[in-house]
Amino acid sequence: MNDDQFFNHWEEHPRLSFVIHPLRDAYTRQTVVRALTEDASPCRALVLEHFPSTDIFCNDAKFNTGDVAARDEINRHVSEMIDFRQFFSGVMSEYN
Repeated sequence: MNDDQFFNHWEEHPRLSFVIHPLRDAYTRQTVVRALTEDASPCRALVLEHFPSTDIFCNDAKFNTGDVAARDEINRHVSEMIDFRQFFSGVMSEYN
């Protein structure tokens, strides 16, 4: 997917994401403009999602609203936007 296609998808993606994850506190997107080192892995974007508790994040009934049409649409977006050979996802908790 070229940059124009990617960012057009990315513009719609957060709206759909909040439809199926309404309990999320924040969704922060960052664009990677260029690699800082020659051997850096290719990366186009970073996304940080914040949930009020690990209970919400780990409980599928709370994590998703059950809106099947929105879930299917966001899954289509994800599969078109992400090269899963380069994808990295991690879960962290924050103590406030």
